[in-house]
Amino acid sequence: MGHDLASPVASVKIMAAPNGARRTKSDHRALPMTAAELAAEARACQQAGAWALHMHVRDTLGRHSLDPVLYREAVAEVRAAAPGLFVQITTEAVGRYSVAAQFDCLREVVPEGASVSTREMARDVETAGRLYAFAAEAGIALQHILYDLADLQTLRSFRAGGVIPSGECSVLLVFGTYEPPVPARVDAVPEAVEALERGFPDWAACAFGPTEEPVLVEVAKRGGNVRIGFENNIHRPDGTLAVSTADNIRHFRSALARASGSEELAQTR
Repeated sequence: MGHDLASPVASVKIMAAPNGARRTKSDHRALPMTAAELAAEARACQQAGAWALHMHVRDTLGRHSLDPVLYREAVAEVRAAAPGLFVQITTEAVGRYSVAAQFDCLREVVPEGASVSTREMARDVETAGRLYAFAAEAGIALQHILYDLADLQTLRSFRAGGVIPSGECSVLLVFGTYEPPVPARVDAVPEAVEALERGFPDWAACAFGPTEEPVLVEVAKRGGNVRIGFENNIHRPDGTLAVSTADNIRHFRSALARASGSEELAQTR
């Protein structure tokens, strides 16, 4: 049994993802790389309507890093600039880190929230089980990244086999890909949401490419929350370069309001 189609609502929860692991200022000069830049963009995103920040940190060469020192510095700056904003770090390996290194990062930072790639955790299930158990004990809110339906099946097997402690399981559906660059498709949303089969009531999605906005509007229509940002897309729907993640959040909220208004109008006819 799948999710019901719901009207878009202004209360949809928006998580900002302003930098990611791969893009740099050569892709967009407004992409935040340092702790100070992250903090400034976090504040702007909060003012634009984001409730949370999905954070990546970079080393001195601009590379993706899981360095706990860099994370603690960035988290402190963001909390000072944007009080009340929920901060989610990533444990993503991006081809650089083992599951053991990902666990070490989580254990040393102990963030309020963290994203975890189910596909990456499957490389070392024993260590992954210890990571999941630690997060549950420490009260870390984990969000499980699902790149495709095979990842969903892996996550289901983790739950059934006790690798993940029982309880609510938050997931992030990923539409499209960064490399090779494949834009997200609106028509891919229904099948992915249907596959959740009400087993994951706390779900959200992100979307790669300039189709980010219409895909996430469709996600919101179907009851999901959204993650928006330069990690996934640096363009507006018309293909022109976006100004910032905060600006794309404002555009999304306007698009969602238009979608909601048109649905309400259709229901009155």
